[in-house]
Amino acid sequence: MEKLQATLKNIGMDDLYTWAGGTILTRGKGYVKKVGRVFRTPDGALAAWVAGGENYATLVSVNVGKEQKLSCLCTCPYAYGPCKHAVALVLAAAEQIRQKQPIPLLDEQCELYMAIFCETENNDLWDDDLDDHDEDEYGTSPRQHMKKTAKSIKAILEGKSRAELLNMLLDLAESNPDLARRIRDVVKIKSGNVKHVVDSLQKQIRSITRQPAWSDYWSEERDLPDYAPIREQLAALLAGGHAEAVLQLGEELWSLAQEQVEQSDDDGETGIEISYCLDVVLDALPRTSLTPSQQILWMIDHILDDDYSLLESCSSRLDNQNYNTSHWHEAAHSLEARLKKMRGSASGNHNNSYQYRRFLHWLFTAYEHSGEQARILPLMEQEVDATRDYEELVDVLLAAGENERARQWCIDGFTRTAGQYAGIADALQRRLREMAEKEQRFDLAAAYRAQDFFEDPNQTTYMELRKAAERIQLWPVLRAAALAYLQTGHRPDLDSTDGNTAAWPLPAPEVRSSPRTGMPTRYTYPYLQVLIDIAILEKRFDDVLQLYQALQKTSRFASAELERKVAKAVAKTHPRAALDIWLAIVQRLIDKVKPSAYEEAAIYLELMRGVYADTHRLEEWRALITRLRVEHKPKRRLLAVLDILEKKRLIDP
Repeated sequence: MEKLQATLKNIGMDDLYTWAGGTILTRGKGYVKKVGRVFRTPDGALAAWVAGGENYATLVSVNVGKEQKLSCLCTCPYAYGPCKHAVALVLAAAEQIRQKQPIPLLDEQCELYMAIFCETENNDLWDDDLDDHDEDEYGTSPRQHMKKTAKSIKAILEGKSRAELLNMLLDLAESNPDLARRIRDVVKIKSGNVKHVVDSLQKQIRSITRQPAWSDYWSEERDLPDYAPIREQLAALLAGGHAEAVLQLGEELWSLAQEQVEQSDDDGETGIEISYCLDVVLDALPRTSLTPSQQILWMIDHILDDDYSLLESCSSRLDNQNYNTSHWHEAAHSLEARLKKMRGSASGNHNNSYQYRRFLHWLFTAYEHSGEQARILPLMEQEVDATRDYEELVDVLLAAGENERARQWCIDGFTRTAGQYAGIADALQRRLREMAEKEQRFDLAAAYRAQDFFEDPNQTTYMELRKAAERIQLWPVLRAAALAYLQTGHRPDLDSTDGNTAAWPLPAPEVRSSPRTGMPTRYTYPYLQVLIDIAILEKRFDDVLQLYQALQKTSRFASAELERKVAKAVAKTHPRAALDIWLAIVQRLIDKVKPSAYEEAAIYLELMRGVYADTHRLEEWRALITRLRVEHKPKRRLLAVLDILEKKRLIDP
């Protein structure tokens, strides 16, 4: 108890603000009275039931480490970080300690402990990536939970007589219509009379795919179709040896579910449930009358039509060793025939479609699996102008050791894409620079870095240019050229005629980006924002202030981000200037008369407190807060933010 009390004394309202944000902190304060009895765990965590849409089991660990003081687990559906229930729990515990009320240890046998630590469904909330072999942080995997549950049920059933088991099953079937239906279906499937089951399941599929699907995590309301019965019946059909029926039903589910998923608003939950059903269909596929090559084509066709990731497991199934090179060769032959039809079709320009590129990818995959890799590269080169997959082609050529062909395709591809597809052209230019670096042509690599900087001057491109220039001992010259460019806008690597400058110390790159026709000038020179960024980077703080003051005298807009960077940079060397900048930001935010703006203003007021503390002038900060209270007395939400800001600790020392 003493350890927990000492830990909470080191946590302040500003820590809660940093951890949860102003909005969640405000909501959490309103939930303190909804916190049930507070407990502690042996390792110093806090636990309680917190009332909301329902009672939520909430756990908060304090003093996690140097960089993080708080972490939480909660059974509520809020999935974006610390929730209001966790904040309310911390505040309630602090109040309990202030009142000198003991916080008892959490009993491992109680319902709260079980809800937090032991229930399988809640463990899934803590880690969605747990698989059958991974233990969660409490040492138990979901599969182990399932085995333990099944074992305990088995022990109960083994002690029952046949009559008792029959009565138990009848009682369950009477109270559970789904169970009764499953029993009837199992009997019919085992008897070989599946037509009724298939017809019924088909009607269910048509009905459920017409249902709306939506959920709202904020209001904790949802309306989602329940696909579990569909999955169970498909699995029962498959277990009964009726793979063809499962595939037929799967096709209908696939075609109807696409529209439902497209119209759903449920963070993909319905799509996930449908994918579970389709996994059963994929399990059935190898047991149907389709040949292995037809199975491969079935999966490829459905992957190409899968806009909502309903068949994500197809790719791993296609790697199944049961599909040998002969099967893949047959599939590749069929895909080749389709490719010829697509080329000769007059129903549209297939070559420019995304689907066409995906189709070619699967043909390349078929060649790989069939041992016909030699056919990939010629087809890629034949189709690259249509698909614009120049990057992939270059990578394949480089992997094959065809460096000169790769270089030529970089140049040709750049020429063909620089206007309309700038992203592809940039990637090809980057490949050329990487090739120059690998070939130790460091002056050429530096020329590409310089071109990057002149095309997009910023801190990152400046630092990359510096690293490349230092490698060839040309940084002083190139630094002066870069800073001069930011002042004048004149590129030292170009002139107005042939694109070369004799005084420029770097070679001409193999490709050059040309200005886009009709585009306005991108930057106004001197480019003060970037000059300021670089001065901060180089710790020339006098220059930072001088450039910032020059920017203020222009009509150009100084963003809040730039103001914040300048103030933070000069806070130690020029504290008065930093305080003036932050105060101006605070005043603008308060003038917006919005709660969110008040919370943002608190961030800058906190930064100001740090500078005042470092310069032994905390009384001035307190006077500023008092002045803001007086000037903005009617703004109750602002006053609440100032209350949080002034209260340093949850528990006073």
